[in-house]
Amino acid sequence: MELFNECRFLGINKKNLLALVVALDVHYKPANRGGLSIAFVSHDRLAGLHKEFCSDPTQTDVITFPSMEEDSFGELCVSAQAAVNYASKHGGAPEEELSRYVIHGYLHLLGYDDLNPKAKRKMRQQEKLCLGLANGIGRIFSFKDDK
Repeated sequence: MELFNECRFLGINKKNLLALVVALDVHYKPANRGGLSIAFVSHDRLAGLHKEFCSDPTQTDVITFPSMEEDSFGELCVSAQAAVNYASKHGGAPEEELSRYVIHGYLHLLGYDDLNPKAKRKMRQQEKLCLGLANGIGRIFSFKDDK
């Protein structure tokens, strides 16, 4: 797993993040599982990537880039600020929300989608199951006060 973090306010326990990815791998056993790259980028950078690669200028929480190479699973680009914003607005912990974004991106790499109501329900069920798999791993993310 490759990890990139440009968010100064985000702390990442790499060992626990890897444990989450391994738990997902063990559960789903993806046929195309190779290296996974996860980049935690600014909200603005992610919106720029969303516009450039998805032709959608709106802000988002995670973008996935599946790989066509045999030794690579793909890349996740994730906004930690989106997790903070969502948790602040809707309640809950930004740490759990950020884990949900990583899980959501992983599910996209597996082929799950959320573009219609039926597919979205299925993806939400899988996210809930995966958050259960994450129980007991320990703290993955922490946030500092200078968001």
